[in-house]
Amino acid sequence: MTPYLLARSVYESEPCARTFEEDLLAHLYTGYVVSTPEVFLMFRLVHSAADPEQILDPWTIFEGGDCWHVYLAAGDASQFHAHFPQSLQWVSFERKNRLRFRRYRSCASKLAHHGNRRSLLRYLPHRS
Repeated sequence: MTPYLLARSVYESEPCARTFEEDLLAHLYTGYVVSTPEVFLMFRLVHSAADPEQILDPWTIFEGGDCWHVYLAAGDASQFHAHFPQSLQWVSFERKNRLRFRRYRSCASKLAHHGNRRSLLRYLPHRS
C-alpha cells in the first residue's frame, strides 16, 4: 500500500472530525502536504505555547512559530525529517487524543534511524 493510501485509510478505520479531503484541503491552504512514493505528510507551522485547540485545528494560521505540527504521516519514517522546510525547536503530534511535543532534533534523529517502510502512524496522529 502506498503512503498516500495508508494515510487515507486512517479516516476509514477511526472516527474523524472531518473527511480526508477536508483535512487535505486545509493543509494545502495553511501548511504543507508532501506526497511521494516513499512518504505522505500533512503538517503546518504552529506556536508550541498556543491553545491546543488552535494547534489541532488545521484551519488555524499562525504568524511564525517554533513547532511543526504533524497532522498525518505515513511511509518511510527515516525520510520524514528531510521534508520539513527548516529545523525548529519542536515537533508536535496527536496520539491517543493527546497532544504531544518532542524536541525537533531528538525526533529527527530517532526517525532517521528507522530505515523500513513502516508507517509513522504508530507515533503520529490518532484521530478522534
